[in-house]
Amino acid sequence: MDGSTTRTPRSPRADIAAIVARIPLAEAGREMADEFRTRIAAFGRLSGTSADDILEGVERNLRRWSQSVSSGVPPADSDFDPLREWARARATEGVRLEDLLRAFGLGGQLGWQLIRRYAHPDETEALAEAAGLVMQYVDRVSAVVTDTYLAERDLLVSEEERRTRNLLDRLTGDAPLDANDRELAERLGVPVEEAYAPFAIVMPGRSPQRHADLAARMRQRGWMLTATEGVPGGRPDLEASRRHRPRRGVRRPARDRRAGAAQRACRGS
Repeated sequence: MDGSTTRTPRSPRADIAAIVARIPLAEAGREMADEFRTRIAAFGRLSGTSADDILEGVERNLRRWSQSVSSGVPPADSDFDPLREWARARATEGVRLEDLLRAFGLGGQLGWQLIRRYAHPDETEALAEAAGLVMQYVDRVSAVVTDTYLAERDLLVSEEERRTRNLLDRLTGDAPLDANDRELAERLGVPVEEAYAPFAIVMPGRSPQRHADLAARMRQRGWMLTATEGVPGGRPDLEASRRHRPRRGVRRPARDRRAGAAQRACRGS
């Protein structure tokens, strides 16, 4: 007997679990979070509290993935609820979905590098399966983040439309502005004046999406008080406002307002 030892053969999953168990998750989480801030500009601009939330989210994802690999059981859907809250927070902060998905793609690359770094020479046969598991997890979290982000952005846009519509109605009517109205006006860069010139645009036969797209373009061009509004029959209108209309008095006929709007829209298109 020469005293040498022979490694007992193990399944690739057992080898992967052993590799992942060697990875210091807290250190790996900080490394990933630093990479996100360095390589993705939107993450580098986040506040200190949000940056801490990024680190916590990364560490939580690493723990979830390592537990799944060690047990061989995919995470339950409810296990991703913290990730959904994380994605909603990023959507509220205005981080683009493309940046979030890029972060998870980058996280997958870094995770694969960690596995290779902590694998022993006699565990190389497990690396191919490990790469597949990494990609499966990235695909799943990317789908969760995409669905959650888009749903949250829809809610945010709808709420922004509602608040903009409410502000527009108050500015062109007699209702006093409350603190929320003034906060929105300041955020939109809309001066609170005594006079405005409201108008509406009608595009017969165009879909609500076309109206929403035009409203978005008008807001980008400086017509911040632009909102869509449904009218009888399901046809949406666009209504916007500029200064110089007294908040008290008789409004111009809709036909006149819409004609003026059409001329302005043509000049701005």
